[in-house]
Amino acid sequence: MTRRFEAELERLRGGFPVPGIDPAADEALAEQIATAVRQSLRLKTAAPRLLLSSVAELEAEAEANKLVSMDWPVPAEGLAAVVRELCECLEGLPLETHPRNQVNVNAQPSTAGIIGSLLPALFNPNLTSDGRGAGCSRAERRVVALAARLAGYEPAVAGGLFTFGGTGTVLYGVKLGLETAIPGAMRTGIDRPVVVLASERAHHTCLTAAGWLGIGEDRVWRVPAEDDFAARSESFAACACRAIEAGYRIAAMVATVGTTDAFGVDDVASLVVARDRIVADYRLDYVPHVHADAVIGWAWNVFRDYDFEANLLEFDGATSQALKRVADRVAGLRVADSLGVDFHKTGFAPYVSSLFLVRRGADLERLARRRDSMPYLFHSGRHHPGLYSLETTRSASGVLAAFASLRMLGRDGLRVLLGAAIARTQQLRERLGQWPWLRVVNASTDGPVTLYRAYPPDCDAAEAWSRELRDPSFAARSLAWNAYNRRIHEATQAAAHAGGPAGVGWTESACLGAAGQPLAALKTYLLSPFLDGKTVEELVQHVRSVRDRLRIEERAD
Repeated sequence: MTRRFEAELERLRGGFPVPGIDPAADEALAEQIATAVRQSLRLKTAAPRLLLSSVAELEAEAEANKLVSMDWPVPAEGLAAVVRELCECLEGLPLETHPRNQVNVNAQPSTAGIIGSLLPALFNPNLTSDGRGAGCSRAERRVVALAARLAGYEPAVAGGLFTFGGTGTVLYGVKLGLETAIPGAMRTGIDRPVVVLASERAHHTCLTAAGWLGIGEDRVWRVPAEDDFAARSESFAACACRAIEAGYRIAAMVATVGTTDAFGVDDVASLVVARDRIVADYRLDYVPHVHADAVIGWAWNVFRDYDFEANLLEFDGATSQALKRVADRVAGLRVADSLGVDFHKTGFAPYVSSLFLVRRGADLERLARRRDSMPYLFHSGRHHPGLYSLETTRSASGVLAAFASLRMLGRDGLRVLLGAAIARTQQLRERLGQWPWLRVVNASTDGPVTLYRAYPPDCDAAEAWSRELRDPSFAARSLAWNAYNRRIHEATQAAAHAGGPAGVGWTESACLGAAGQPLAALKTYLLSPFLDGKTVEELVQHVRSVRDRLRIEERAD
C-alpha cells in the first residue's frame, strides 16, 4: 500500500467509533452525538409553533426543483458539516408529538424510549439470532413475556417478535392464519380460494396484507360495523358462513381493538366463541385464525387487574368508568390466536416499535424455513427468530425503545398517562357537545380520539347527522358538508403552522351514510402527557372561531 493510501485510510478511520477501549476517542464520540442532539433541539421554536422551522423555503425549493438530485461532495464533508446538513433535513418537520398537534395517534416518546432507540446504532446488533446480540435478544424475549402476561396469555407458552410496524403485525397474523387454513402454503403456494374477514372500520393494512400475500385485496370481506364503530361477532359469523358455503377457506378473522379513527373495539371473546361454533357446525378440518389488530387498544390491558373500586390512582368518576369499559372489552385479547402491539402509539416509545404476539409460540414454527437454505446463518446462539421471521435483518432499536419506556413508566405510569388522555378527551367532548351546530360522531366510544362534524348555521347538528345516516336523499348534502368541514380543517392546520393554538386532524370517512356516501369528520387525538385543560379550551375556542369566520365569509359572498 502507498503512503497516500495509508494516510487516507487512517483519516477515514477517524469517522468511525473505535472497536476497542480508547477513552479519548470514546469521549469524542459521546460529545459528537451530544453536539448533534443539541443542534437539532435548537430548531424548536416558541411553544405555540408546531414546526421545527418555517417550511416556506422548503416548499418553494420543492416547487422549483421537481427532480431532486444529489452529487458526491468533493472533497468529502467533515462530520460537523454533515451534522449541520442532518439538522437541515429536520427543518419544516411537523412536531406531531407536540400537545397542540392532535392530528393522529402520535404519542410523545419517553426519554428512556428515545435513548433505547439510539443506543443500538452504536453497536449494530441484528436480532436474527441471539448470537448477534444476546442482551438485545433477551430484552426482546422479556418484552414478549410482559406483553403476553398483560394480554392474558401464558408467558411460558406464548411467543412473538418485533417487526416493521403495525402493518407487519397484521401481515404476520394473516400469514399465520393462511398456514392454518392451507397447511404448507409457505412452500407450495395457495391452491384453494381463501378470504380474510375484517370490520369495515378495520385498518387498511388488512388490504395490504392480503395483497402482498397473494390472497388479493378483493378477498378481504368487510363485516359491517355498528354505531359504536365495532363489528359484532354475529356479523362476523354470518360473513364466515357465507364464505364457507361459497367454497372459501378463511385465512384470518381480523378483530380491531381500537380503530384508528374512532377507537371502536371489536369483542374478541365473542368472536372466538362464534368461530368455535362455526368450526363445530361445519365440521371444518381447521380452526380459522383470529388475529386482534390491537396496536392502539393493547395498552388498556394495564387496567385488567386494576381495582376500580379502591381507585388508588384517584381517577375522577367519569374517567374511571370509561377506562373500565374499555378494559373489560379489551380483556378478550386473552383468547385471540395472535395480536399486534404498537409501543410507538400508546406505549410512548419512538418509531418504529411494533410487536407481533402469538398465544402459542410454537405456531411460529409453521413459518420456519429450512436451515439448509441459510448456510451462512445460525452458527452460534440458541434463539434464532430469523428462521421464521419475514425479515433477515431486524434492528434492536424498537425492542430497546419499548423495553426502556416500559421500565421507566411502569404499569401505574402507563395507567396515569392513559387516564389523563381520557380525562382530557371527556373535557373536549363535553365542551363540543354544548354547540348545536356540531356533532361528536364517536360519543359511544371511550378512547383518546374524538371525531366531530360541523354543520352550517341553518342546520341542527343532531337532526342533520341522523338524516345522513338514515335518509339516502341526503347524500348530496353530505358531500357538501364534507367540503364545509374540510375548509375548517384546512383553516385550523394553516393557523397551527403559523403559531395558532392547535392542529386538528381529519378523516375522509368516519362512517358511511344511508346512500353509502362517506361522512367526513374533524379529528382530535389527545395523548400528550403535556396536555392540560387550558390547551383543550384553546382548541375548542379555535374551532369555533374558524367556523364563525367561515360564516362571516359566506354571508359576504
